[in-house]
Amino acid sequence: MSSRVLRGSLIYPPSGYRPAGNKIKDPPNARKRYPYEQWNARYGPLGTERDVKLDKIVDELLTWCTQHDVPIFVHCSTGEFEAQKGYGANESDPEYWAQALEKHPDLRLCLGHAGGGDYWFGGTQYQSWGKKVASLCRKYPKVFCEVTTHSEMTKPDRQAWFADRLIEEFKNDPPVEGPETGYKFSRKLPYGTDWYLPDAAVRSEVLAKTEQVFLHPSLKEHYEDYFYGNVARYLNVAAKLPHLNSSAVKARLRPFDKY
Repeated sequence: MSSRVLRGSLIYPPSGYRPAGNKIKDPPNARKRYPYEQWNARYGPLGTERDVKLDKIVDELLTWCTQHDVPIFVHCSTGEFEAQKGYGANESDPEYWAQALEKHPDLRLCLGHAGGGDYWFGGTQYQSWGKKVASLCRKYPKVFCEVTTHSEMTKPDRQAWFADRLIEEFKNDPPVEGPETGYKFSRKLPYGTDWYLPDAAVRSEVLAKTEQVFLHPSLKEHYEDYFYGNVARYLNVAAKLPHLNSSAVKARLRPFDKY
């Protein structure tokens, strides 16, 4: 398949696999028919040394995507659509992407949910995941992430936490980008949502509250990057989707003159 046709690849670790370091769990109790049948359909064909074989399958995809500069979008959070309970926390740890990136440093990757909401909206249990994601964005030239914004953004305390976290992270950016100094996180974070999935909040309100964060005096300079520039960099729009890099599209996404 030509890379000019394939726009990107989605990887969803809660389905039961990692980008590296796979450790397949033993099958569920055989008396539980459906979980066992699901496990056997997924892993049974791998036979013996199934961890090594699964690593090889995923690595072949990562190799192809790197060679053709095809972007990968990945679920990087603990929950949501899990094949079995606990697969999100077990498979989605960004540490496995750190292992994969050591072998594929030029992989074009976006870590969806940026490790989950704990680090970005004031949770406690998985804060290290968000911190790890930010460090990967700074270390590798083509690694990006998005912090999915939904109902949290409409809660003043969560919105304020998000703004403070971004200010803190952006302050850690190197003044000059490069392999030795690292890359700017402020240029690696595009706007993200879970649209069109159901959400308790009204979409227009979430967008307005997110925009409000980036009109903060300490974040205003990053407005255009967040809402347009960073996703254009992730998708390599200038080279692969030039019709989306037009001045007309950019004009629609720039801050209003009144700001």
